[in-house]
Amino acid sequence: MSETAIARAVRTFDLIPYILNNPGVSIRELAQEFNADEKQISDDLQIAFMCGLPGYTPYELIELQVCDGYVTVREPQVLDKPRSFSASEQLALSLGLQMIENSTTKTEIKL
Repeated sequence: MSETAIARAVRTFDLIPYILNNPGVSIRELAQEFNADEKQISDDLQIAFMCGLPGYTPYELIELQVCDGYVTVREPQVLDKPRSFSASEQLALSLGLQMIENSTTKTEIKL
């Protein structure tokens, strides 16, 4: 089964804080940590290199360095911390999901 765009985006977002906390990590180690192959990780890093904040000049882009298979993040922009939700965000998501679940039938829930 092929990978979804959402799964790839999530992995790419998670790579940046991981590399920032493990400078000089190898692409091989990243592949093992994120259950991907080395080509997928390299492709994800290429995508991350082209991402950034509005303005889209080199000053707003995520800056990575890959040298001999080892990766360092020089400028993470806003991706310096792992993804997480605050307590109020968690509560809002939980309540929203419960409302959706309560307003649908079992057959509607199946995707």
